[in-house]
Amino acid sequence: MTTPMTPIPFPLSSIENKLDPLDRTPVGDRDKGPKIQLCIELREKEVIRRKTSKKKVSHELVLEIAVLFIKNLPRRKLAGNSGAPGAFVKVRFGNVIHSTELKMDKKNDEKVDFIEVFQFPLAKVEDVQGKTMEVLVCDKKLTRNSTVFGEATINVDDVFLGKPICKWYNLDPSAAMPS
Repeated sequence: MTTPMTPIPFPLSSIENKLDPLDRTPVGDRDKGPKIQLCIELREKEVIRRKTSKKKVSHELVLEIAVLFIKNLPRRKLAGNSGAPGAFVKVRFGNVIHSTELKMDKKNDEKVDFIEVFQFPLAKVEDVQGKTMEVLVCDKKLTRNSTVFGEATINVDDVFLGKPICKWYNLDPSAAMPS
């Protein structure tokens, strides 16, 4: 069983119809705290394995997390800096941690687009029961002294097979996931 270590190309159109119109854009949101938009789905994926000339198709159960957008990150107050935050996201489920690429908010608006998907392989549906997923948003990926913008701890008990959950989660700036 192979686990992809790089983000999987994600067709945004496949989840746009699953998002509530209020979730598509942060316009009109009065809460100015940092937030992250995620789409979480428990699904079976087809895996094609080749043994010599024969193809064998099997199904694997995966917990799939799409990191979509981050908004309301605090601005930097460093001299010579535009104030635009650079951010990356760490997602941890069990002992597996995936990270997004570093993204810069070049337009100087309050929303950073990620659109990256990570998969966590599971043996059975019951593997998500009683578990939580930790999502950490940081600045300066390559240093140990990176600023933590916030963390969201998500209970995955509410994720059912074939029923994606797409919503904004508040980032708690006081929490921090250990490395």
